[in-house]
Amino acid sequence: MAQLNEMTISEFTGVLNYLLDNNKQLEEQGLTPIAIGLEGAAGIGKTAVVEEVAKKRGMSFCKLNLSQLEEVGDLTGFPMKEVLLKAVWKDKDGKQQTSTKWWPESMLAQAPQGVQVTNTTRMGYAAPAWLPREENENGCILLLDDYTRANSLFMQATMELINTASYISWKLPKNTTVVLEK
Repeated sequence: MAQLNEMTISEFTGVLNYLLDNNKQLEEQGLTPIAIGLEGAAGIGKTAVVEEVAKKRGMSFCKLNLSQLEEVGDLTGFPMKEVLLKAVWKDKDGKQQTSTKWWPESMLAQAPQGVQVTNTTRMGYAAPAWLPREENENGCILLLDDYTRANSLFMQATMELINTASYISWKLPKNTTVVLEK
């Protein structure tokens, strides 16, 4: 067994796989997955191991270096005005059904046909460019590198992603595990 606070690559890989399996179970129970904190000397292969585990599990992998981002919007997406759309229809029993969806105001011309545009608006955030657009049934690892060197605004946004797996008007893909690398 390795000394306290030290692990071999094989031990770390086992722990990481255990935590990823645990997070999948948490999400299946409707709970928020836990974030994984990873610390170690520079250049020992932390990122490479995490990326390799994601690849072997068939997971999406996304890495952001927080200390290199200049605008918080690069992490959170940029603000946009949204309008509440309302759809009304009758189900097979003739009962009236209603659903609503927030829609970017700038894209109202592309809104689905048959919906009503309400007068209700809000400020939301466009999903950032780095966010995977397609769900991967095996999940995703979001590696946030240099989190301890990021400025406090990035740290606050990161905490929101960890606590809720979302940021105001967008969500992380299903079965996403956030890894914070120091």
